[in-house]
Amino acid sequence: MQLRAQAAREAQELERAKRQAQRSKRVANLAINPDKLEEQKLRRERESRAAIRAAKQAERAAREAEEAEKAAEAEAVRVKADAMREHALERLRTRKIDERAKEEKRQHSMALLVAAAAKEDDESRRARAEMRRLRAETPFFERQDDVVPRPA
Repeated sequence: MQLRAQAAREAQELERAKRQAQRSKRVANLAINPDKLEEQKLRRERESRAAIRAAKQAERAAREAEEAEKAAEAEAVRVKADAMREHALERLRTRKIDERAKEEKRQHSMALLVAAAAKEDDESRRARAEMRRLRAETPFFERQDDVVPRPA
């Protein structure tokens, strides 16, 4: 059991040493070749700039999509409000037409009532006038006791 643990530790140390050697070779190679070091710096800089540019473009696209969505939402709200306003105006027009019809009907019935009252009043006046005429033509002793009551 100890042998296995010791073998595992040695394998890990060997692995670490290999990685360290590879790093040293890379660093040594770059230190020996400054053009390669400069080229690697430029490549990393280009990559980072491209990543930043891509992030900005993605952010801009997301912002534009959000603005477009808000504009579409506002347009939908405006269209709905216009439809509701038109519906309300139509209801108002209908109500006004109904009110006018009711008012005309009321005025017509009032006119009929006034005309009927005037006709009744006129007939009553004519009946009283006829009674006065008949009374004036009839001698006092020939008169009957018929009195026409006045309408209240």
